[in-house]
Amino acid sequence: MEKLHEGQKAAIYKELALKDILTGLYSRNAYDEWERDNQHPDKTAIVMLDLNNLKKCNDRYGHEAGDTYLKKASEMITNAFSQENTVYRIGGDEFVVIEQDVLESEFYSKYEMLLKRMKELEISVATGYIWKERCLNLSEILQEADQKMYEDKKRYYSIAQNDRRRR
Repeated sequence: MEKLHEGQKAAIYKELALKDILTGLYSRNAYDEWERDNQHPDKTAIVMLDLNNLKKCNDRYGHEAGDTYLKKASEMITNAFSQENTVYRIGGDEFVVIEQDVLESEFYSKYEMLLKRMKELEISVATGYIWKERCLNLSEILQEADQKMYEDKKRYYSIAQNDRRRR
């Protein structure tokens, strides 16, 4: 009986190490594990997402509202992509979606649906994505998706800054 309890504790600890408590998504640890084990995934799509305005939400409405914003965004991301184990929360407001063995058209359809839903619910997100038939170097495509996401974020804040100037 004692060994059974030890096994249950070990399973719980592993779950805690691989899951994000707030969102229920897989954590940075799980993402790092996936990355180590999948250096050449074919027919793979990767989306990097970074929520805009989380700090503003926290400052204006409190951290509980910020947590709700994060949970809502994570639900939408998970719902847009069918496999439960494809979504990771890798930072405070940063997420990664990994879709393996997915057709390019299928991936883009899911991606467009996600953007549409987020816009409808007024969740602003910067994204960078890439789909590869063949992946020779995983770190390069991750870096490319990440760079696209930062370019999108830069565009968002540039537009927001111009809007404030016009007022």
